Amino acid sequence: MNSPAHTRDRVLLLTAAFLRALATGMIGVLTGFYLAAMHLSPARIGMIVSLGLSGMAVAALLTTLRGDRIGRRRMLLALALLAAIGGAVVASASGTLVIAIAAFLGMLNGMGRDRSASLILDQVILPTTTDDRGRTQLFAWYNLLQDIGHALGSLAAGLPTLLQHTAGVSPLASLRISVLIYAAILLVTAAIYAALTPSVEAVATTARARLSPESRRIITRISALFALDGLGGGFLTAALLSYFFFERFGASPAVVGWLFFAARVANAFSHLGAAWLAKRIGLVNTMVFTHIPSSLLLATVAFAARGWSRWTCRPASPTWSRWCRPRSARSPRGSRTWCGSGRGRWHRRSPAC
Repeated sequence: MNSPAHTRDRVLLLTAAFLRALATGMIGVLTGFYLAAMHLSPARIGMIVSLGLSGMAVAALLTTLRGDRIGRRRMLLALALLAAIGGAVVASASGTLVIAIAAFLGMLNGMGRDRSASLILDQVILPTTTDDRGRTQLFAWYNLLQDIGHALGSLAAGLPTLLQHTAGVSPLASLRISVLIYAAILLVTAAIYAALTPSVEAVATTARARLSPESRRIITRISALFALDGLGGGFLTAALLSYFFFERFGASPAVVGWLFFAARVANAFSHLGAAWLAKRIGLVNTMVFTHIPSSLLLATVAFAARGWSRWTCRPASPTWSRWCRPRSARSPRGSRTWCGSGRGRWHRRSPAC
């Protein structure tokens, strides 16, 4: 299990997982800003995010049913190339239809967390690269690298603000460049997958594992629970939350990136707290009594005062700062012209702004 080939595959898969999480964390924050800068309405932004997640679901189903038959290395390579090409098309296209198709085929991840088909293959291949004693530690490193990647990716979403501040690039151009960088990172993962050895492929077996009726009932109930959780999570993707913070508070990508970075870091440390708590109150109680307060606190964001924008706008660049004021301060009373985005349109600055 610790042959040179297995060690090589293990390092390659961990590296690719980190880069994939980095790209995912980045695009999760940037998608809402980018589509808003493309003059798309909230309904169209939601549609594109939904299509991207639907593409991920289709890819996950295909990987589950046909991944071993197609070939694990070939499947990983194809998924990475499709995601990279889709990201490049999204970054360069102008039409809504083209962006929507590219989001679906490129599996554009507006969740901001890696839930891709590649994750399924990683979790199948990694146990074969180590022995039973090293398996738990290997997955601990895998999850840690993904958490770090998600956090740093969220932080990297501040790149558009940096480009505007240092190079004088327009908001839309800076967002296009950032999405292209996302595609380039995924292209690097494709090169990594191409270097995997044949030992990652499934071993041919004639016997097929069968589940007992009790196991089927447990898996069905857990799957239904995850489906319900996923349905709720679909209303709160990182892309839509980013758009919400921009639309309501005028926050820049840099500010939202820092917000998600802090959330990802807190989530990484929560794993340690969850393990400690589960030993004392049980696994199910730990899930219940941490999810309920978390959901309640998250619901309060919708009712947050607009005055929150006073401090979220401080780190923003001058290019973004003109959208960082409450709407009431952007134009005289009775005037319909104001700075920033509203109803999917970006208006010119009036003298009052």
